[in-house]
Amino acid sequence: MTDKDIQYVDVAALRQMLNEKERDPMRVIVLDARPLADYNAGHIPTARSLRPADFHAPAGVDPAIGQHSSIVVYGTNPGSGVAKGVTKELLKMRMKRARMFDGGIEAWTRAGYPLESSQ
Repeated sequence: MTDKDIQYVDVAALRQMLNEKERDPMRVIVLDARPLADYNAGHIPTARSLRPADFHAPAGVDPAIGQHSSIVVYGTNPGSGVAKGVTKELLKMRMKRARMFDGGIEAWTRAGYPLESSQ
């Protein structure tokens, strides 16, 4: 599995998926690969935290993730190595609908979209 295997979505596509999620909760799951402190400080609405360590935790990765029509992983910016790593791990787990949000949270906020806080 290499970076070439990753497919990307842009801000407009992610926004559309989130709009559709309001009608169909299984439309998309958004996964934040950033450190937990960053996630807690502010994340894309409805996003769940999923970090590389979660793949090696005793409970493993929640298999329900794969039940969504789309899986979108993001990090801080387009060069986010951790987001690429999480996306590749999901693809290895045969979650072929896993994509990466190419702009990360920086593009989301630059587009003027809100964040949710877990604090």
